[in-house]
Amino acid sequence: MKVLLFLVTLLIFKILIFSQNDWFLYLKAGEWIELKRLIGNELIIVLLITMGLMIMQNLFSFLPFLVLTMFNIWLFGFFYGYLWSLAGNIIGSVIVFYIARYFSQGKIFKHNHLKIKKTIEENGFLVILVSRITPVIPSSIINISCGMSNIKTKDYVLSTMFGHAIFVFVLSILSIGLISFEEQYIVYLFLFLIVVGITALKIKRKVSWLNV
Repeated sequence: MKVLLFLVTLLIFKILIFSQNDWFLYLKAGEWIELKRLIGNELIIVLLITMGLMIMQNLFSFLPFLVLTMFNIWLFGFFYGYLWSLAGNIIGSVIVFYIARYFSQGKIFKHNHLKIKKTIEENGFLVILVSRITPVIPSSIINISCGMSNIKTKDYVLSTMFGHAIFVFVLSILSIGLISFEEQYIVYLFLFLIVVGITALKIKRKVSWLNV
């Protein structure tokens, strides 16, 4: 029932988005001044459409999330644009996760041979966190793979929240020009090394404790 509700919600968002064809074309083309003129004072419509786009982006990648983040910050300002982008990304990830988990209980998505699925189950929180802050694997694949795995919902949600908080922040400072497009990868590498370093220290302490 929950999944049906999610699917109906996505369908409504899809109808709403594509009923605003000019709106979508302006966004994709980067003609935001013209888009803002077209929007006028319809704030609720803007929020619904941008949320719908962010949710759909987590189901299948059809528009770079950087574009959506840049538009949100351009329209709402850095602080509110960041929060709205973060909320949309987290909500979208959780929705797709539950959809994949629901269908994986049947025979359609029984792919126990998938390496990414096994890796997620074995390492859980860390794998998702690293995947979120290093944009190598599309978010849609992470969401679906996690839903198909046996990872705890709590670990998925927490790692997704932390990972997206960092990832969206990097996209946000990139969108206002504090870092260049090339420099973002240095930031991702730096964050990746921090996570690996912290994990290595925890493993070392755990091993030392077991040897006592």
